[in-house]
Amino acid sequence: MTTLGPSEIDKAIASRLLPLEIAGLYSITTRISGIIMLPIIAVSATITPVLFKERSLDVIKKISKTICLAALIYGSLLGFIIYTTAPSILRLMDINHKIIDEIIPWIALLTPALSCRLAAGNIMLIIDKSLNRAIIEAIGIFLILINAIFLVPIYGLNGMGASVLTAETMMASMFYCTILTQKSKHKTT
Repeated sequence: MTTLGPSEIDKAIASRLLPLEIAGLYSITTRISGIIMLPIIAVSATITPVLFKERSLDVIKKISKTICLAALIYGSLLGFIIYTTAPSILRLMDINHKIIDEIIPWIALLTPALSCRLAAGNIMLIIDKSLNRAIIEAIGIFLILINAIFLVPIYGLNGMGASVLTAETMMASMFYCTILTQKSKHKTT
């Protein structure tokens, strides 16, 4: 359920609540956001062994802040690039679909929150908070579901985007707060 659950549940919900053509375009477009997150996943995977060996929680917190800040900057920069270049690229490819134009701003807004959630979620495992991570991600999945049930019938695709953005932001924030409030009792030697 963790890591991929929140990133996949929205597509399943979209297929139930949105017209199939819109749900399909939504699914394809949001998968692109998953692909562009690969560098964040790679950095997290690379730094994980170093952080597992580290015994000082203060050092782990410092490195974690740097990783989360880098994820936020990366996600924000990518969101800006997507927002500013995607329409031109789609026109060059002769793809002129109103639905994709509606999805692009949501993808641009989603990338910072998604990159932060992925980076901070990995750190949660390092500080031995895997249960907290699973609970937070379960809450995120529930939040996507509840928001989508209420927002999609009224706002359509915008309701789906708002549901996912709200949940991703909440999960990233809760992960980061958990990391920062972690007491040093678990990593003493």
